[in-house]
Amino acid sequence: MSKRVLVADDSAMMRKMIIKQLQPPEYVITGQAKNGTDAVELYKKLNPDIVTLDISMPEMGGIAAAKEIFDFDKSACIVFLYNFPDESLLEDAPKIGVRGVASKHKAKELLNTL
Repeated sequence: MSKRVLVADDSAMMRKMIIKQLQPPEYVITGQAKNGTDAVELYKKLNPDIVTLDISMPEMGGIAAAKEIFDFDKSACIVFLYNFPDESLLEDAPKIGVRGVASKHKAKELLNTL
């Protein structure tokens, strides 16, 4: 059965790149968000199996969006995506409830994390 994925990134090009990596039949993209605020709204509407959240987005970043999604659904499956590794992020993500952290630019790392 396909996993339904919500992809959130402020860069349209990056969203396309992530979506290209997450191909059917294993993954089906149910929605795209350009910021954390949109990601939270779409999560509530679409109830995806997985959310990929860019850490740094306008209006609301990935960390704040993850916290709001977890307030709504404690069992949400969220993966943080980053451009540059931040050791504190790697340590803090599991404390928030995030299932994984992966580089946007390493397809194999992203797929292994999912």
